[in-house]
Amino acid sequence: MVDASRNVGIGTALPVQALDVNGRVVIGDGVAATTPGLAFQGGATTGLYLSGGLAVSAAGTRAALFASGGITLD
Repeated sequence: MVDASRNVGIGTALPVQALDVNGRVVIGDGVAATTPGLAFQGGATTGLYLSGGLAVSAAGTRAALFASGGITLD
């Protein structure tokens, strides 16, 4: 659904952001651990990877995230 403000809603009829998703989102093709499943503006090696754990990469430098209770990013 696309509203009058050109916001796109998936699983919602009232999107409040440019892309508003209500439900589970799967990103990436799962083929190559060297390509981020979720890439950020700034390069092909900057993003989130899932390969035996969650990793964040900025310009090719990765850091793995491990948490038992949850992760909060500010």
